[in-house]
Amino acid sequence: MASVKITFPDGASKDFEKGVLPIDIARSISEGLARNCVVAEVNDRLTDMTRPVDEDAKIRFITWKDPEAHDVLLHSTAHVMAQAVRRLYPEVKVTIGPAIENRFYYDFDTSTPFTEEDLEVIEAEMKKIINEDQPITRREISRNDAIRFFEALGESYKVEVIREIPEDETLTLYSQGDFTDLCRGPHLSSTGKIPAFKLLSVAGAYWRGDERNKMLSRIYGTAFPSKKELRQYLNFLEEAKKRDHRRLGKELDLFEISDKVGQGFSLWYPEGSGHAQADRGLLACRAPQKGIRHHSDPAYREGRTLGNLRAPGFLQGGHVSGDGGRRAGLLCQAHELSVSHHGVQTPPDQLPGPAPALCRAGDSVSLRTFGRSPRIDAGTGLYPG
Repeated sequence: MASVKITFPDGASKDFEKGVLPIDIARSISEGLARNCVVAEVNDRLTDMTRPVDEDAKIRFITWKDPEAHDVLLHSTAHVMAQAVRRLYPEVKVTIGPAIENRFYYDFDTSTPFTEEDLEVIEAEMKKIINEDQPITRREISRNDAIRFFEALGESYKVEVIREIPEDETLTLYSQGDFTDLCRGPHLSSTGKIPAFKLLSVAGAYWRGDERNKMLSRIYGTAFPSKKELRQYLNFLEEAKKRDHRRLGKELDLFEISDKVGQGFSLWYPEGSGHAQADRGLLACRAPQKGIRHHSDPAYREGRTLGNLRAPGFLQGGHVSGDGGRRAGLLCQAHELSVSHHGVQTPPDQLPGPAPALCRAGDSVSLRTFGRSPRIDAGTGLYPG
C-alpha cells in the first residue's frame, strides 16, 4: 500500500497510508484532539476532516480556538438554516448563503417575505436537524451534471450561477440529509457539531445586489463555539442598539434619518444643528493646541460632500417639477452659493458644466414629510416650521 508523508507544525513527520483522513491523523495523536478539530489545513488550504489526503502534505488542525473555525461554523449553520427553510417551505428557492463577520445569511426567493415571527419556527426546525447529527458529505461533480442536478430541483438561481462557470471546471456539492447545496466548503463533519446559534433578523435584498433583479427575502443569523460566547455577542448587539446614532438622534431631538429622503442624509433639527456648530467651533479652537491640522494650516484642505436625497423628497418639497426639471428660487443642501477649490471661492455660474439652480436669500420650501413640518431655509439647512 502506497504511503504519504505528513508533516506537523513542529516539524515532526509521520507516514500514513495514502488516502488517510485528517480525522484519523488527529486521532492518531489523541482522541481529545480529534473531538476538538473543526477542519484541517492541508498544504496551506482548509479542507474537511473527512477528505482523503493523497499526497505528501503539511497539516495543521483547526480547533475551536482558531479564528478560521468560526467562519466554518457560520457557513455550516447557514446550510442548516437553508435546510430548515426548505423543510418548512418546500416552494422556496435557495440562492446564496455566505458567512460574514460574526454572522451568516441566506437569500430566499419566496412569494411571501419572511417576518421576524417566522424566525422562531425556523430555529426550532434547525434544532431538530442539529439533534439528528446528520453527516455533512462532500462530492465532486462536473459543471453539466451540476446544472442537471439543480434543474431537477427547480433551483434556477443555482443554475444561473453554475452556467457562468467554465465548462471544464469541477464543482463540489455538500449534502446533509435531504439538503444539498453548491459550495466550495469546507464544513463541519456533521450538523451535530453546531454548539450554539441564533437567528437575528430578516431583510430584503435584490438578487446579486442589482435593483433590476427580483427582491429576495434574507435571513441573518449567528453561531458561536459556546453558548457563553453567543450570549456575549447578543448582549453586545443589544448594547449597540441602545447607542445607535439613528435612534438617539431622533429621541434626543437632534436629527433624523429617514428612508423617505435617503439613508445617507441627516435631517438636522435646531438643537442638533446648534450642537454641531458648537462642536466645529470647539475643534477650531482646540485643534492647534492638540497638534491637529485645521483650515488655518495652509497644508490642510477641508472637504465636504453634497447631500443626496431621493427624488420623492424633492418632488414633495416642490424643489423639482414632475418632469425632473429644477425650480428656481429653492435651496437644498446640494446647492451651494460658492464652491471652494484649493482655497479659491468660485461662483457656481463659473463652474464647468450646467450651473446649479440657486435660491434667493430668505426663500424656503416646506417639506411636510416627517410629521414636524420641517423647512429648508436658504443657507441654513433644515429647521422645523
